[in-house]
Amino acid sequence: MGLQPTEWNFKGKQVPLIVDEGGVGRGLQPLTREMNLGGGGGGTTMTSYGPAVSYVTNNGRAFMFENNQIGIANFNSNSTEILYWHAKAIEGFVFSGDNFLEQAQNLSLKIGTM
Repeated sequence: MGLQPTEWNFKGKQVPLIVDEGGVGRGLQPLTREMNLGGGGGGTTMTSYGPAVSYVTNNGRAFMFENNQIGIANFNSNSTEILYWHAKAIEGFVFSGDNFLEQAQNLSLKIGTM
């Protein structure tokens, strides 16, 4: 889901697909709470300077979407990922693999590696 240094596993979470100030603390307490008291500069574990909609699942699938509109990725369900954009169309790719490494390699062929 982009540059999310605080989070790795998004199960049970909603991820905003928008560039947002990372903040001071990014959920680390009590630092974030104190920063938020002074005007909301604490951020959250989901804020990102570089949102990107690509992810790998534990169900043999990997996804990459090319939309640049504001959206939300919802991973609250155990069986379904829900992606929502403020857009009329969604463009992207679905990859499959027998294991996590193969899925990540297939995804990397399209988006590259850091």
